[in-house]
Amino acid sequence: MGLELLGRVVRHARDHGTLPAKPQDVRFATRAPMIRRAVVLTHDAPTMMTSLVVTVMGPDRPGIVRLLSDRAQRFGVNWAASRLSRLAGEFAGMVHFEAPPENADAFADSLRNLEASSGLKLVVAKSDSAQVPAGLHGVELELVGDDRVGILSNVTRILAEAGVSIEHINTEIVGTTPSAPRTFKVAAHLLVPNTLASAELRRQLEAVATEMMVDLALGDHAGGAPA
Repeated sequence: MGLELLGRVVRHARDHGTLPAKPQDVRFATRAPMIRRAVVLTHDAPTMMTSLVVTVMGPDRPGIVRLLSDRAQRFGVNWAASRLSRLAGEFAGMVHFEAPPENADAFADSLRNLEASSGLKLVVAKSDSAQVPAGLHGVELELVGDDRVGILSNVTRILAEAGVSIEHINTEIVGTTPSAPRTFKVAAHLLVPNTLASAELRRQLEAVATEMMVDLALGDHAGGAPA
């Protein structure tokens, strides 16, 4: 019946250019009241989270990461980022957690309690803002060269004198066999004052790179201030 009625409506619209309209038979009218619901679109306000940066160190053994992640899950905390390594038999690293403000203190206390039960050493730093400070922009730094004493010291001295902060830095030595030269690599994300042009910072760093005989690359992070 439904398809037949739909077919008649379509044919009538095709032949007459209008849709048929007839009064409703009151015998078949619904007795239920009409319910009108307004459609309301809302935008959820961004959830404010408290950032916790945790440094952890201790004798390496299985299960350390699980200890930290289980505590985070227990308090509804998000594991945002981490840098974890085994260095000379020791487990060392940093983890950035994002915690609901009402759980941040309890979560931090829970992490500190791990020191007594696990033998780990933990330091917890709390911050209510993870935004880049005003007046700064991000710059990526990469450096590669034969390993020698003083490379990192000279580079970081230039950065400090220029008022540049190091947001994060990774270093490694590649090629430790007697037949291969040791290569020192640096990858860092810098926070550079907008008043310091990238070309000027590059000029200062290239002077050190030439002296230490290393290759250096410097590039503005997306959205950074122009050189």
